[in-house]
Amino acid sequence: MTMKKSFKLSRVAYSISIAIPLSFFSLQLMASDDNYNNIIFPEIEAPSNCDEVAILGKCKKYDGTDPLDTLYSSAGDSTRLYKIENSFGFYFDKKQASNGNVIIINSPGSLGGVIRGISTNWLEGVSFNDNRIFINLNGQELKWNHTDNGNGPKTGDGGWISAAAATAGKQLSNNSVYIKNTIFSESGSIFGAYANSASSSYYPPFSQSTITGNTVILDNVTMKPNTSYEPGWGAIVAGAYLFSPTPTFDDSAKSESIDMSNNSVYIKKSNLALDSIAGAFVYTDADSGSFKSNNNLTFIDSSTVNTGDNVYNRLYSASAPNSQDNVLSIQNSTLNISTDKKYYSIRAVYSADKTAENNRLNISNTTINTLNENNVSAKNVDITGGYSYETSRNNKVILDNSVLGRKVTSVNGGISNGSYEKSQIVADNNLVILNKTNMHNDLSVKGGYIHTVTPDKTQSVSASGNSIIVEGSHLAGSIYGGLLGTPDNPGIGKAENNSITIGAGQSGDFNALYGGYGAASDSTYRGNTLNLMSNVSTSSFGGFQHYNFYYSSNEQLSKPMLQINSGEATALVTSRGASENSTVTVLTKGINITDGTRFQLINNNSGFIDADTKDVLTEEDLKKIGQSSAPVFANFKSIATVEQYSHLKDYKLEISDGTLSAIISGNPENPENPENPKNPSGEKKNDQTDIFSTASLASLSTAIASDDLLIDTVLTNSLNNKNGSFATVRYGDYKFNTKQKLRTEQTSALFGFAFDTNVIDYGFFIETGYNSYNSNTNSSYGKVYGNGHQSYGGTGLYFDYMTSARGIHATGYLKAGILYDDFGTNIALTNVDLSNSSTYWGAHAGIYWDAPVENDWNTRIYANYFYDGREKEQFKIHDSEITYSEIDSHRLQTGMFINYTGENHLQPYLGIGWEEMMNAGGESSIHDQKHHWSLDTDDMNGGSAVITAGFNYIIPNKNVEAGLNIKGYNGMRNGASAQIQVKWNF
Repeated sequence: MTMKKSFKLSRVAYSISIAIPLSFFSLQLMASDDNYNNIIFPEIEAPSNCDEVAILGKCKKYDGTDPLDTLYSSAGDSTRLYKIENSFGFYFDKKQASNGNVIIINSPGSLGGVIRGISTNWLEGVSFNDNRIFINLNGQELKWNHTDNGNGPKTGDGGWISAAAATAGKQLSNNSVYIKNTIFSESGSIFGAYANSASSSYYPPFSQSTITGNTVILDNVTMKPNTSYEPGWGAIVAGAYLFSPTPTFDDSAKSESIDMSNNSVYIKKSNLALDSIAGAFVYTDADSGSFKSNNNLTFIDSSTVNTGDNVYNRLYSASAPNSQDNVLSIQNSTLNISTDKKYYSIRAVYSADKTAENNRLNISNTTINTLNENNVSAKNVDITGGYSYETSRNNKVILDNSVLGRKVTSVNGGISNGSYEKSQIVADNNLVILNKTNMHNDLSVKGGYIHTVTPDKTQSVSASGNSIIVEGSHLAGSIYGGLLGTPDNPGIGKAENNSITIGAGQSGDFNALYGGYGAASDSTYRGNTLNLMSNVSTSSFGGFQHYNFYYSSNEQLSKPMLQINSGEATALVTSRGASENSTVTVLTKGINITDGTRFQLINNNSGFIDADTKDVLTEEDLKKIGQSSAPVFANFKSIATVEQYSHLKDYKLEISDGTLSAIISGNPENPENPENPKNPSGEKKNDQTDIFSTASLASLSTAIASDDLLIDTVLTNSLNNKNGSFATVRYGDYKFNTKQKLRTEQTSALFGFAFDTNVIDYGFFIETGYNSYNSNTNSSYGKVYGNGHQSYGGTGLYFDYMTSARGIHATGYLKAGILYDDFGTNIALTNVDLSNSSTYWGAHAGIYWDAPVENDWNTRIYANYFYDGREKEQFKIHDSEITYSEIDSHRLQTGMFINYTGENHLQPYLGIGWEEMMNAGGESSIHDQKHHWSLDTDDMNGGSAVITAGFNYIIPNKNVEAGLNIKGYNGMRNGASAQIQVKWNF
């Protein structure tokens, strides 16, 4: 079998990264970036014959003329056991394990029954692993046969196609179905792995089940709708399917633990009529013990899905009591959803009894048509990141350049349904991004949603820390950062620290706009932030503490940024003290500001009142707003320079004719100096730019990682230097205790040749790697977040010299290469991207002493010096230029490790050490046409404790040595790394 890409059928590695905008002043509006949807579709060429496949078990091929089989339906109930003719595949009677079977189908012929990589009907727990089905009919149609009762195999009986189908699945792993260029006459279920139950009391009984790493891949597949029969329990495509943790016909069976993780569905260039798609599908999770469903994936690309109005009205990735890190991604596709009779859900996690956490739903360049919009009784469609009955946290929903039908009425980051009276109901820290996706009047967008609140039954209720961003879209409907209960029946709890951001250049009218909404206003406003970049209006409003306004054009001055038409006065908090009072921030760029310039912030013809006293706000009340740190008013003159205005001195807040405005102070009619009107408090460096100092250090972290890889492979930590080639790779995840926080994830690789003489070992090497990093810093305008990546390539020479003193070696290397750096952030209300390449270089000198301790044990004591440098870098960004000075860093490293030498082939070792970084930084600056500013200096100076453990293994008679190295760091550098290496001796 040939593969266009390296691909393990159970799962393809994918990565999705999301920049989370935690404040108005650190926006990372990148919903259209490929980082949101960087999933690799597995491109596979199916084998045409059995001899092309590495066979672990058995292989069968059907080309249209081969004999067919009669197989059982693989039902979970003996009353439903029936045979199906014209089937193809393997069936084992009471077989405990069957692995590595392959089915190849190249022609439809008379095939019309079930297709099984392996199946069994019996109640013993079985292990079916690494079974595969390949179907490529080159555009021909496969026509399903029906049984005597007119139905085909039901979903609960294993479906039409299953790579592994078991009544009781003890272990079903890495099974896969790959279908290409095929037409199905009617819709039917397709599973990578199917199990009716995950436990059994029959001999041998089992209560722990693993259903992991199973995959379905559909490439250019058409599945026509059913016209002659109902498929029974819906038509489903799933990487893995579980009917129930315990069999309904086996009362004594008990399920203690289930793992349904790392299952996946990939669909591309297909037209499918079916009812549900899921990476891991669970019919019911009742009567289960520990049950997790993590890292499952559903990916749909360039396809049409016709669905709805059946038993299974859902498209999702996972569903289990504990569901984490699952992904549903749909791009360049069309969904035609019928909701004439039933509701429909598009969710990363369909339902979790306990926890739905860190799940992601991405929809881009996709149209969702709801087909029953003119039917007043038609049901609705919801789009949700994670749905649970206890905790929905850190879920993300990104809708990018997509169209939502009118029956799509709900978009939710995370929902927690409190109807089961749990002790805590949480929907916190979820994110929703709408980018170039128009809203409509019936749409409700919620960051965190507590569906039901039961008073006196739930101890803790929270919908806090959620974020909603709308960019490049038509504005309509309703937005709630955190919603407790429903607008008509609000519940008790907290909805705090939510943020809503309305990007620039948008227009429209909201029905409702709330940072937090619940029965008690006192617990639904604190920390909630409204970030407005466009002029908008709303019919209902509230639940905010912080109001941030951004003006980017003079046209925005002609009307209020926020028009409230609620018929009720807007309540601001002015008498609770600095930390709880309302705050106002105004940031501008490109605005012509003079004395008397008026910025209309909020208009409400019903007025403004104090939230506690209910009295009309006075001028004195307005002075109290944000009094601990006076309201910010700043005008960005460039990326580098900001013009700061002081409250009361340079501007004031005023309410006039129902409008809250910020007015530049002074009397334009009688200025103190007509030639030089009153200036604000002064121009200064935009301290958001300090984030670049930390970003500059990322290149040093990359150099350190490559240094350590070389040392540990062929020098200080190398136990057996011989003639030959070597290859090694290391992954590390580190946090550096720099002034501004820096985190890096680094993958480094090394290739080279070693030569051994009696006195000196030497060699040359090529190094390469990739570093993904992010940083954040505090500024006068909130936290600033940035992320970037680096790649590098270089070469060098090394030596290990055995001195005349017994056991003492001197080591060294010289190297140089090219580093490519790309970094992005949002400062001065502008998305900023830096890209550049530069030269790096490094050198090392060290010494180590091998001292035998006793028989079979050896101790190595070492001291190393490292020098790393990078040339000066300059970046042009918009109206400013950034300069990173040359880096010249020094690092000392000392320690010892002990290794076991009593076994000829396996040599484990353990070590401790200390490293100290010095001069590990550099000065950075930024300038525009008028000013030159030095950035706040940051560095990595400091020490870290190092713990090392690993082993080297010499493969007998193969001249090959393999090794594993694990390192942990604590101090300036915190984190761990893992290294795998191979050496081939000449």
